[in-house]
Amino acid sequence: MHRRLAVNTDIRIDDGCTIKHSVQGSGRTELVVSDEEEVVGFTIESEALRQLVLVGTRALKEMDLLYAEEQDTPKSV
Repeated sequence: MHRRLAVNTDIRIDDGCTIKHSVQGSGRTELVVSDEEEVVGFTIESEALRQLVLVGTRALKEMDLLYAEEQDTPKSV
């Protein structure tokens, strides 16, 4: 049986990490995320990157709405 993705890991990317790309042709790019100690790189094909951007944009909208709600809600003491 052929698998499309064979990695089972969690990656946390915190604010301040450097994110760079290197286009590997019309069909894929390499993304590299790094901080002072760790570097993670992965190659992603064009349609998968489109999906990642779409899902990421939706997630950001949800996060922004939650942030706005949190700013309007007084913090309990």
